[in-house]
Amino acid sequence: MPIVAEGISLNPDKTLNFGNHTAKEKVKVKDFDVDGRLYSVKTHNEVTRLEQDGKMLIECVPGASFFNFRVTETEAVCEASGAGVTNFTMELIPDAEYKVYVGGPVIGSMKAGMSGKISFSAELDEKPVKIEIKKL
Repeated sequence: MPIVAEGISLNPDKTLNFGNHTAKEKVKVKDFDVDGRLYSVKTHNEVTRLEQDGKMLIECVPGASFFNFRVTETEAVCEASGAGVTNFTMELIPDAEYKVYVGGPVIGSMKAGMSGKISFSAELDEKPVKIEIKKL
């Protein structure tokens, strides 16, 4: 089962790997610098949360492990592994509409509220599944 034991790491293409859904104790990393942006991660088997410059990007319950995570103004893309049904909350652009794809097919369209948050669920297991959120 893939995990990120150190909490967070950077790939050569500037995407992030983070989260350790198998950790019984909390793993915390603060101020992980990527080109002047500071990332913080808190992760264990109950929850995984990634923040950028003090703002939440993604949180999931129970915890998950993320690979090749990147967010732009038009999309968020990653692969995630975990243990069972996982609830995701992402903070994106307020009042924007998004399509969410899990493992290929679209699971739905949703509009972010004034806070910019969207929520969805996915069944995770040891094999990472691709998650894509595309702004309409």
